Amino acid sequence: MNNMVAFKLWALPLYVLFYNLCLFNRLNKIYYTDFFVLELLNDLLFLFLPILFFSGSKRPQPPQPDARTPLDRTALFLSSLFGISFILTIHFGKTIYFLTHYSFDDLLKYQETLTVALQLLVSAEIFAPLFEEFSRKRLFSQVENRYPKHCLLLMTLNFTGMHLFVILYYPSTIIFYLPISLFLNWHYLHHRSLSFNIFLHLICNLTACCIDYYYFFIPQQLYLTIFLVALVSSVILLPFMIRKRKVA
Repeated sequence: MNNMVAFKLWALPLYVLFYNLCLFNRLNKIYYTDFFVLELLNDLLFLFLPILFFSGSKRPQPPQPDARTPLDRTALFLSSLFGISFILTIHFGKTIYFLTHYSFDDLLKYQETLTVALQLLVSAEIFAPLFEEFSRKRLFSQVENRYPKHCLLLMTLNFTGMHLFVILYYPSTIIFYLPISLFLNWHYLHHRSLSFNIFLHLICNLTACCIDYYYFFIPQQLYLTIFLVALVSSVILLPFMIRKRKVA
């Protein structure tokens, strides 16, 4: 059992990498089409469902402890604002740095088409929050029972590794995936709420997808202003978000 938990921590990210590098294109060649509905179906059948299945355990797990911090609307609201502010900070900070080395025309080469944006939106807003958070819940208890002192670190690295395909192509994205992974795992550790994490995951993905498509239409003069406002907001919100509240 102990070896199986360690195996899952590194095997699941490797399977996701294998799917994105090899299996995804192979399946598309079978259908002789890149129709995005079939691509989404492939993601569901050969990516999300296998991860959900293999993240579970046949052996019953001890019950997880009660939430260390009570779940309420204030916590949900502050966490959502922090997630949005943090993503804006990372994205516009990265864009400003890019523009110090390249022109805006070079940046336009990476603009996604509306079709790709819609495809990513469906996958990121439906499949990812549901299946990734259910998988997190199933794996979290196993890792916590096996490695109680290092659970948060291991689950953060595991979730970041699930996006290794993107990180290998765009190494700078690790400054996005690593903190977001820590953010979502920290919330599950302290709130123990699947619905809370699904909502936060949805908010973070929706913000990222919208920025990826629409920030090209924002005047460049506003990039620095948006970055600074988002950065200050993140710093202000962080202590309120992690503050422990007494159970009524």
